[in-house]
Amino acid sequence: MQWPETTDLAAEFTVGQEFLAAWAFRAFGGDLPLHVFCVWFFGFLAAATAAGVYGVVLARTRAPAWALVAAALFCLLPASYRTLGFVLMREDL
Repeated sequence: MQWPETTDLAAEFTVGQEFLAAWAFRAFGGDLPLHVFCVWFFGFLAAATAAGVYGVVLARTRAPAWALVAAALFCLLPASYRTLGFVLMREDL
């Protein structure tokens, strides 16, 4: 990479979900294969994030309808969950 100059790949490319998946697999993986555990684990994280969006909007507006709309928009619009990861941290968690 970037020959002839050397580079520190760990410093240049951030590592996020790999460590999170490895630590969670070590703690909760049990007998599951790693790829099956990752599907379940990251599905849980996505659902928890949608519930968090609902909770934050409900706390700010005190309107369950607006909170439901915000959670639905979070689920329907790909930019809402990818923008922070790609633009700010270069990750896709």
